[in-house]
Amino acid sequence: MDHMRTMAIPDMPIEEDQAKVKIFSSAVSLILSEIHANIKKKLIQSIKDTLNNGELTAVLVLNTNITITIQLCRHVAWLRSLIHMGAVKINEDFWDNVDVKLVQMHLLFKGNLAILNKAFINFLKDDHKHYGALKKKVADMTSLTG
Repeated sequence: MDHMRTMAIPDMPIEEDQAKVKIFSSAVSLILSEIHANIKKKLIQSIKDTLNNGELTAVLVLNTNITITIQLCRHVAWLRSLIHMGAVKINEDFWDNVDVKLVQMHLLFKGNLAILNKAFINFLKDDHKHYGALKKKVADMTSLTG
C-alpha cells in the first residue's frame, strides 16, 4: 500500500480505514492472481500450439502498453523453457518455483550480469530451435500488441 501511495494512485484508502484497505488489497491481489494464471495458461498452450517466441510474446502483451523488446522475448523463452524441460511443476506453486529458479540462476552465475545475459540469449536460441525463429524483427512486432 505504501508503494501505491508514493505513486500517487488516486482514491487510495487511508490506513485508518482498514475495511477499505482490506477491500482494495484483496482486489489488487485477485487481479494479479488472474494475470499470473493467464500468463501460465498461455505459456502452456504455446507449447501445444508451437507458437514461435514472437507470437507468444505478442499474445502475452496483447492489449497492454508493454513494448516487445528482445529482452522480453528472452525472458519469455526462459519461462517457457522451465515448463518445456519440466524444471517447474505446473501447479499452484508455479510462480514461487519460477522465483526459486531465477534466484538459483543468479547464485549460479554469482550475479555476473554478462553471463546471465548470455544465458538468456541461449534460452531464446533454444526456443527458436523448438518453436521456430522470430518471423519479424522485434521492433516490427510492437504493432501486433494492439
